[in-house]
Amino acid sequence: MKEIPKRISSFSSNQRSGGIIITYSFALITILTVIMGFVSKGVILSMAVIPDSYHEKQAHWNAVSGLEIASGMDLSLKRTFTWDMGEFEVSG
Repeated sequence: MKEIPKRISSFSSNQRSGGIIITYSFALITILTVIMGFVSKGVILSMAVIPDSYHEKQAHWNAVSGLEIASGMDLSLKRTFTWDMGEFEVSG
């Protein structure tokens, strides 16, 4: 009877192949960690800017609407406006 040779279950016949795979996986994990760090930093910074951008746009349109109101009235007269936020007095 002929003897069947045993197969070695490894990626190659070289005994050091396990160390190479571990080294490559460690390098890959390190690179992915650095990339995820930069991406998360960018997301956090953009989330911090969103409220400032909203308030900047709101202030701009408040100024534009104030100019529209002012252009339609005679500024030599004293006028008082009462809104929910309080009383405003406009004079020229």
